[in-house]
This record gives sequence, C-alpha cells and structure tokens, in this order.
Amino acid sequence: MYCGNCGSKLFEDNAFCENCGQKISENTEEQEKAQPIALPIEAERDKPKAKKVIIVALAALLLVALIVGAVIMLIGSDSVGTEVESGDTEGEMVLATHTITVRLNFPGAEDAPPLIIAEGTTIADIPTPERPRYIFVHWTSDSAGQNILSPETSITENSTLYA
Repeated sequence: MYCGNCGSKLFEDNAFCENCGQKISENTEEQEKAQPIALPIEAERDKPKAKKVIIVALAALLLVALIVGAVIMLIGSDSVGTEVESGDTEGEMVLATHTITVRLNFPGAEDAPPLIIAEGTTIADIPTPERPRYIFVHWTSDSAGQNILSPETSITENSTLYA
C-alpha cells in the first residue's frame, strides 16, 4: 500500500505517512491501488556528481598512463629490463642506458655465449677465465696480445676480448 500524497510505501499499522505526514485514509482499497509517485530522490540528484567523479578518475588514470609511457620512451627500449652479466651484477636485472656485447676469446671458450654488459663496465668487472694448467694474466683487445687492457679500462662499444 502506498501514500496517495507522496507515493511512499505504507505499513498497515501506520496512521500517518512517515514520509510526508499525510493522514492515511479509511479507504485502504484506494491506497492499495495507488502507485508510488516518481519524485526526484537523493540518488538521482547525485548522479551528475557521480559522473564527474568517474570522469575525473578516468582522466587521472589516463594522465598517469601517459606519463609512464613517456618515461619508458625517453629511457629507450634498449635499457628496460636488460640483463647485465658482469662483476657484481651477474644474473640480475639492471636498468642500463646502453648495453654492449662482449665476446671472450680464450682457449676453451669456443662455445661460450657473449656477455651483455652495461656501457662503461670496466675490464675488472669481466669474469676471468679458468682452465687447468693456465694462469690468466690480462685481457687484450687484439688476438696478438699487443694491446693490454688495464682493469680500469671502460668498455664503450661491442668488443672481443682476448686472454
């Protein structure tokens, strides 16, 4: 049963409408047939506010996504999650600005995979080869062993190192 004045649902033991205060008439059949009146309720009035909140949240999310994308593009695809295998960072994921491929050439290294290192890695960070009855002395940049590289030498380009 509904109030004939405001359309609110009525309970059988109410003498007055709890919403508008209208006295409930004696004719209960008329009240039972009455339908609720569509009035603007609080939720409908708040719909524009809810839409604004959703729009602002989506705009903020889009802005964050654009900033993250711009940072990734500025860093460059070469440096995002590049595995660097040298010195103290062996086997770890390291963010590097540029990566360099270093091939190691020494007896027994025919099947050794190249090292991918960060630009500027020093010779001291390159692992030294171990082989029975051989003593590693130094790395060189030529196969004849004439250009000896000091431990402080930075590697700045793709190279082959000779032991």
